[in-house]
Amino acid sequence: MFDVNLVDVCGIYCGACLIYRAFQDNDQKLIRYLEENGLSKEQIRCEECVSGDVSPTCVQCQFRDCAKQKALTSCFECKDMPCSMIVELAEKRSKADNLPHLTLCPANLQSLKRNGVQEWLNQQERR
Repeated sequence: MFDVNLVDVCGIYCGACLIYRAFQDNDQKLIRYLEENGLSKEQIRCEECVSGDVSPTCVQCQFRDCAKQKALTSCFECKDMPCSMIVELAEKRSKADNLPHLTLCPANLQSLKRNGVQEWLNQQERR
């Protein structure tokens, strides 16, 4: 059984996040790598997307705010999914911020909705 808190609100698998892994595993090699790429020790901290203690890059997440306002845990539960924010994240921000994994958000959300959280987590762990 995998930790359901590793399902990010927007459909990202937190278990593959370098910041999350470095912090959770106290992986000194990965921490050094992140520091060499511009992050401070204070920025290499995350307790999972659904927690209140996330990476500074995720503090002002519009998806977390939107889901909270709608009393949802994830965008896949929303009747408006995929919304314009998710489409923009996948199509524009992924390129602008050089974060290609964001292109997976719409498909991940569809898979979460269709197959359920546990099956999606099993698929992500296998990947």
